[in-house]
Amino acid sequence: MFSLDIRHHQETILDSFCKEIFSNFDFFAEEAEIKLEISQWMDVKPVEMDVEMNHLVREIADEKNISYQNIVSGAGHDAQVFGTMCPTCLLFVPSQGGISHSPKEFTSVPDLERGIDVLSEILYRLAY
Repeated sequence: MFSLDIRHHQETILDSFCKEIFSNFDFFAEEAEIKLEISQWMDVKPVEMDVEMNHLVREIADEKNISYQNIVSGAGHDAQVFGTMCPTCLLFVPSQGGISHSPKEFTSVPDLERGIDVLSEILYRLAY
């Protein structure tokens, strides 16, 4: 027994990959005469983040001379839920070595402060 967490930001590619991988599972199970049972317990569609809000984030980072890169996140953060109801975006701060969701994850205080600075400015501009 095992589980798969399959994510992609484009729904058509996600659907195509899932069909292909499940077809392969069926083929190899039949070939090996193994009983296969697939149970999909979650199907969350990708949600695009708000274009204008992302533009505002880049504008603020540029104004504050904070380096950034645009990324596509496959993460299932709250933003995936909120993004279906209201303008939403995600801010990420660097983790040393790119390690996240691990006891080894570490983000420096200056990087955290820059993230807070950008977030504070976004909230201020959206409020006023």
